[in-house]
Amino acid sequence: MDTQEPTSGLDSATAYSLMSTLENYARLSEKTVITSIHQPSSQIYHMFTKLLLLADGQVSDVRPWPCIGWP
Repeated sequence: MDTQEPTSGLDSATAYSLMSTLENYARLSEKTVITSIHQPSSQIYHMFTKLLLLADGQVSDVRPWPCIGWP
């Protein structure tokens, strides 16, 4: 599943609820959810299992998450 800015315009509780639902869907269905999120809350940020960072439209880093020694 691919989602673009699914939490835009939502309050923090609703955004967290939506991301929890997507996380449960991914786990139970053994599917991958790909999303772009601008400035996620720390609660949502720590839900990620893999992280791909972009800078100026280019891939700048790909890491499993959580990462020890994250800059």
